[in-house]
Amino acid sequence: MKKTKEKKKKTPTYVMTYEQIEAIKKKAFEDGFKSAIDRASKWSMYAPMMVLRDFFGFGGQRLKRFYLALIDMYDSIDKNYLGLEDIRKTLREEAGIDLEV
Repeated sequence: MKKTKEKKKKTPTYVMTYEQIEAIKKKAFEDGFKSAIDRASKWSMYAPMMVLRDFFGFGGQRLKRFYLALIDMYDSIDKNYLGLEDIRKTLREEAGIDLEV
């Protein structure tokens, strides 16, 4: 009986530049960052909607209008048309509410 030698499967080796490695790391960080922002954004939408439904009786149509209005406001904040201090000032002046930011 002949003994056959089993060939070990070699793990492929890749050559990459420092810049390529940094680009991969940067993309991984950005993807993680985007994922965290997406999760935080959902929480910042879902929690107020549940409060409006549970405590103030909002139904599906009003919740959808609230959602779309909030998305529009977030877009205005993102484009620097509106800032948190602007919102705080307006709420203080027009609704008598002063929330610490």
